[in-house]
Amino acid sequence: FNASHLQQTITLPPLSEDRSWYWMINTHNQPPYDFMEEGHILDMPSFRLPSYSALVLQSKPKMRG
Repeated sequence: FNASHLQQTITLPPLSEDRSWYWMINTHNQPPYDFMEEGHILDMPSFRLPSYSALVLQSKPKMRG
């Protein structure tokens, strides 16, 4: 959660090799793109969180394919 008027860079906790972070909610995005039912993979170690926004991630097993 970023309550600042400034953009913040967050560092994601590392996961085991068989898991990834998935984007579930990003309040900076305009509806209907702020909630993602399936989640989008976030495959970077850090993320720039815009001002006055929240990001909800979920750790899930990596998709095979």
